[in-house]
Amino acid sequence: MARTSRRRAVHNVNASFLAVTLAFPVGLTSTAAVLQAPGTSGTSAVGTTPPPSPPDTPPPASTPSVAPTPSGTTSTPSVTPTPDGGTSTPDGTSSDEENTPGTDRSSQPPGSTDTDQGDADPLAQQRRQIDDTATRLNGTRDDVPDELTPTVDELVTTLEAVKDPGASLRDRQGVIESVDHLTTALRATGDDATPPQLRKELTALVRQMSSALKVGYDAQVPAEERSSDLVIMKNTTSALDMICDSRTPAKLRGQLLAISEGLSGAVAGGRQTASLRGFEGHMGVVQADVAALPQTSPASAAAAMPPKNRAELVQLVYEQNEKLRVARDPEASSKDRAGAEKDMRDRSARISDKQEETAAAQGRPEDPLGKAAEVCTNAIFVSSAGSELPEELKDLVPGSWRPQGIKDFWKSKEKSNTLLDVLAELRNDKNVHAPIEIAPLVTGLARVVPGNDLFSTIGERASYCQSTAVYLDEDYGVSVGTWLE
Repeated sequence: MARTSRRRAVHNVNASFLAVTLAFPVGLTSTAAVLQAPGTSGTSAVGTTPPPSPPDTPPPASTPSVAPTPSGTTSTPSVTPTPDGGTSTPDGTSSDEENTPGTDRSSQPPGSTDTDQGDADPLAQQRRQIDDTATRLNGTRDDVPDELTPTVDELVTTLEAVKDPGASLRDRQGVIESVDHLTTALRATGDDATPPQLRKELTALVRQMSSALKVGYDAQVPAEERSSDLVIMKNTTSALDMICDSRTPAKLRGQLLAISEGLSGAVAGGRQTASLRGFEGHMGVVQADVAALPQTSPASAAAAMPPKNRAELVQLVYEQNEKLRVARDPEASSKDRAGAEKDMRDRSARISDKQEETAAAQGRPEDPLGKAAEVCTNAIFVSSAGSELPEELKDLVPGSWRPQGIKDFWKSKEKSNTLLDVLAELRNDKNVHAPIEIAPLVTGLARVVPGNDLFSTIGERASYCQSTAVYLDEDYGVSVGTWLE
């Protein structure tokens, strides 16, 4: 994508302070230079010259001094004050902000703006979400058609299964959200106002989706495949809200029903190849975006997806779904399956182009750097790429996390325009959080999800990643991989 050369009036970060705190090389073109340099953790200032401050912005009195080295580069102090009065060590994390769970002072979900991430145990919060979702689910039991009563029981069993501490935070949340959307559909099947034909279609779809969710959470499935399937199911079930909405046009509803049946059938069948799973993941991401109701759209209210763009994207995914049926049909000839996969590759590229075109028409979000980075990183953490992150970002985490290793990254929260407070789950099932500097974290994520994969991986929220990259590039000379190419 062509680089956008503009500054935002909303960006009121003091660049003198950020230049010291980012401690990141000017003009860096590859995150490998940061993440793989011997003896570095991604925030080393060796060989670094601080980027210039924007004009007319005096440095704050609290900005730490940076002394030139004999080589003409600069070095940061070993302990740097952070905007909130804490301290930041050279590995990009706070020296006094790591927490393990054990204090539960809030009923709000992880990442709530009113609660610091370290103040509550995410597992305890998710268990409360499970209980609330199960209560709502059981409330449909007396109203659904008789043939769906076993489905209600199956979904309750799946919810109970993910209470297991061994389930990752990300996978557990995927099940919770999927069941919540399925409960909306179950209510519609028991509502006399639902047209008989739609009630019939929903009944078949809910049964299939419930089976797919059970298969997707199978503990015998390799963790990476399981997480990928659960992301597909979370995105696919999110379309149920629009399908059940009486305001949804009949053609759009029919297309969403067909796509949902195809994707959930693929997961339930358990026959996906790696390439097909990639196509399915992309289809699910687009469906989640186009099926987002206005009040829950991931884009800002002023930049909601126009109906024309939505119709074009759905049509492309609907056509992709028809090819998916052939590609995964064991009775189709090998020639037909290979041809279908080729068509899917070509169409997938067109879908990505259309996603970028739609995002460009809507305009990039005007949130400041910290908020844009929060939305971007969270979208990647919970995406199909999320299972690849622990290894790729291991050099950016606090040293005390490394002996156990990261099991799952879960949430990030804007701490300042310098730092994100990142919540992670260790392999010993303990939850920890610490501030991590935005620049090295974002450039690390750009290694996992390069620019040409952004929209297919996280959909509309990719515009927040591009916005983050624009800030870092234009204002601070930090190049974020291929996110602006």
